[in-house]
Amino acid sequence: MDLRTLLATIRKPKTGRQEIEAALAKLDVDAAECAAEDLEAERRNLLVSGDDKDLAAVEEKIAAANRVIERSIAMRSELERRLAAIHGEEIEAERRQRFEAAKAATVEAGKAMAKYHGLARQIVDILETVAAAEVAIEATNKQLPVGEALLRSAEHIARGLGGAPREIVSQEKIEKWYYAGAAAAWGAVQENQIGGIKSDGGRSGELVVDVRNEGQPRRYPVERKTVLRTVLLEAQGADRVTPLAAAIHLPALPSGAADLWAPCGPDGLVALLGQNCHRVLEAVAARRTAPAQKPIDKQADREHVIEETILDDDHAGEVTA
Repeated sequence: MDLRTLLATIRKPKTGRQEIEAALAKLDVDAAECAAEDLEAERRNLLVSGDDKDLAAVEEKIAAANRVIERSIAMRSELERRLAAIHGEEIEAERRQRFEAAKAATVEAGKAMAKYHGLARQIVDILETVAAAEVAIEATNKQLPVGEALLRSAEHIARGLGGAPREIVSQEKIEKWYYAGAAAAWGAVQENQIGGIKSDGGRSGELVVDVRNEGQPRRYPVERKTVLRTVLLEAQGADRVTPLAAAIHLPALPSGAADLWAPCGPDGLVALLGQNCHRVLEAVAARRTAPAQKPIDKQADREHVIEETILDDDHAGEVTA
């Protein structure tokens, strides 16, 4: 891209980023300075060996070369200025886009928060319903009908908190050899000793054991017993978790207003599922009967501050609020 084409690009009323970057890439100030230096060297030689006509011609070329250098530097500065302006516009456009998106999100957040009070009331209603069930379960378990098992906590069941009685997986009858007579207290014959039992096929026999391989084995009476083998799943204790009424905190949206629900449990009143749930019912009733509390006017607490600034003569006649 020659200098004339670069000038045409710069003189356009509007140039884009790509066009400016292409022009900057083609603009070679170093090459223009090298060309001027070569002409200066030629001029110095002509001062000694040339005539005035040749000297005037080369000086005219030097002047033209210097204009090319100055013009190139000015063009580079202008292109860089325009590129910086475009970059600034792009940054501003991106900030504006984020700003508008944040404003839109704020509107949506306001719509969502408008639902908070009603949803919080519904949660309090849920806590009340669960607490009423727990109170009824506690009272019923104290006087159960004949043949009925204790009722589990309503919240425990709803939250799937585990806990199960011992459970039989399978049962089968098997035959096992046991020590008999004076050795009956030893229990079942060890598996690695079963091969040493001599029996006529009945339910009694004799275990022959040569412990020291001395040819004088010991003999123990044994008998075959029928055993019921049962495979069990052991009982599982209930999970220990904090009741919802003791874990949930629902603050009011206006600053300073009473909470819609405060955890009913840090003081130990409701520490375990199904216990002392009448306290929850009392807390719900207290909140429903309490008079509505107006939000605190924080503007009334703002402090008045006086500042004094000495003005110069140019601003002495101006009055600011």
